[in-house]
Amino acid sequence: VTDKAILKIFVPDGMGTVIVRDVSGAMYGDGDFVRDQTQLTVTATPNDPNKVELESLKIGNQTYTTSPQTFTFGTSTVEITATFKAKSTEVIDPNSQYKVTVTESVRGAIISHPGENVVKRGESFTFTVSTLAADAGKVDVKASAGTIKKGSNGSYTLSDVKANTTITVSLSNPTPLKVEVQKDYLNANKYHIGQVEIIDGEATTYYYGDVITVMADPEDGVKFVKWSDGSTDKIHEITLKADTKVVASFSGVPTGIEDIESAAITTGKGFIMVKNVANAKVTVVSISGRLQAQEEVSGDTRIDVPQGIYVVVLESGSDVKRTKVIVK
Repeated sequence: VTDKAILKIFVPDGMGTVIVRDVSGAMYGDGDFVRDQTQLTVTATPNDPNKVELESLKIGNQTYTTSPQTFTFGTSTVEITATFKAKSTEVIDPNSQYKVTVTESVRGAIISHPGENVVKRGESFTFTVSTLAADAGKVDVKASAGTIKKGSNGSYTLSDVKANTTITVSLSNPTPLKVEVQKDYLNANKYHIGQVEIIDGEATTYYYGDVITVMADPEDGVKFVKWSDGSTDKIHEITLKADTKVVASFSGVPTGIEDIESAAITTGKGFIMVKNVANAKVTVVSISGRLQAQEEVSGDTRIDVPQGIYVVVLESGSDVKRTKVIVK
C-alpha cells in the first residue's frame, strides 16, 4: 500500500504484452512509482501477430484502438489496460458485391436510383434527390451502414461500401403544385373540336415528381397537333416539376359542321329545306311576323310550312344568316 502515484498495468486475456518506457528508454512495470510530468509511451503487442490483434488500449480515462500511445504522467495513479482479440479468419473477396437499397418513392421528390443497387466492395454509391427549391432543406437521408455525405444539387454519396445497406429518404410537408388541364376545346368559340382526358394520375393535390397521363381526343375531321410542352403524342405522360398548365392544340373542322354562310336554303311545295349545316338553330317567321317554326338542326333538315313568304334565320354561335323565301 502506498500513497505515491504509481503505474498499474493489466492484460486481462493474456494474449499480449504491454511495455511502458519514458523518453530516456527506461522501462516501467506494474506497481512502479512514476514522477510527476514524466512522458511515457505505451506499446501493446500481441503474442502472435498473425492470429491476434489489439482490440483496445485504455490509459486512464482514454481508450484507443491503436498502439503505441504517448501520455504525460501526473500526480495520480494511472491504470493501463490492454485487450486483445483473435483475428477474423474470414476471407473477404475483393470483388464481392453488396446491395444498396434506396427508398422507392417519396411524395414531392424524384430519387435517381430507387430500389436495389449493386455496388462492388470498397466503391462509392451516389444518387440524387430532386425537389422544388423550397423543399431542398426538408429532405432527410439516413443509411443503415456507413456514412452518407451530402453534395451539391441534391446529390448524396455513400463511400467505401462494405455491407448491404438500406438508405431511407424522407421529405416532410412538401409544397403542392398548381396544375391545370384544359379539357374542352372550341373552334373560334363555335364548334366543339376535341377534348382532353386525364387517364392516369388524376388527383386533387399534386406535388413535385407526380406523373399524370393525358389523352387528346379530337372530333371526326379534326387533327390533334401538339401539347403545350411540344409533345405530339396523343397519349402523353407528364412528370410534374413546377406549376403546370396542360393545353392541347387541334386543327380542322369537325365532319358535317360547316359555316352557316355556306348553308343552302331552298323551298319546295309546302316545305323549306336547310342543307349543309349542323348544330345550328333555325327560326322561320312569316312575312306578317308570325313565328312559324323554331328548332335545332343537324344535317339536312326539312321544315313543312303553308304556302307563303317567310324569313328564315340561321344562328350558330355569334353567326347569324337571314334569307327571305317563297313557298308555293
